[in-house]
Amino acid sequence: SEGARERAMAAAKKMKEEVRRKEPLLNSKPRTSRDDPNFMQSFFKASRLHFIGTWKARYQEILDSVPPPPPLPPPLAHGGRIIAHVDMDCFFCSVGVKGRSELQGQPVAVCWGDATSENAQHAEISSANYVARKFGVRAGMFIGKAKELCPQLITIPYEFDKYTSTAETMYRCLFAITPHVQGVSVDEAFADITSLVAGENVQNLKEVVIAVANRIRKEILEATGCPASVGCAGSDII
Repeated sequence: SEGARERAMAAAKKMKEEVRRKEPLLNSKPRTSRDDPNFMQSFFKASRLHFIGTWKARYQEILDSVPPPPPLPPPLAHGGRIIAHVDMDCFFCSVGVKGRSELQGQPVAVCWGDATSENAQHAEISSANYVARKFGVRAGMFIGKAKELCPQLITIPYEFDKYTSTAETMYRCLFAITPHVQGVSVDEAFADITSLVAGENVQNLKEVVIAVANRIRKEILEATGCPASVGCAGSDII
């Protein structure tokens, strides 16, 4: 009913305000290095690009904590390999919505700017969930344009620590399934699953590959609370 939708939206907005209120970077006044010796540290801490750019070092820490991979298994009987491409769905949004039932089913985007503020119309959206995408909201879009497309859009701030811990859990899920994992980014990886389907004849191969892909999706969802898409092919460039 209309009343139920209004109550759900009011609860979502209240949750959004709570999330923003708890983020210390949003509660500090704009400063420079002249009056705040920690200005540059805080600036980079709030930077999405800095977070993405430093992911390689965090990924190396994960690699250092798992046993070195054995040699790649031999190709399948027909001479090919099976590579799974794992991509976390709407990653920043999925992490932000997880555990916050008030935001479930609502159009949500991740951005430092507040969609209800006139001063944030040129803030850039980093991630939008599928509900928001149905309205045409996309990553890289300014809030002003996004609000034109989706007036009820809920924006929540970045939560980099949560992204890091969730990504680490995702990668550890993959390493538990196969030791042959190639990290691409904080939310994307390739995994060689050839050994998991070896011994299957060509007629059964498709069904077995689908079963392994579903296992990867299931285990990541159970471990992280966030969904992932998995596609399989003969190489990592298809």
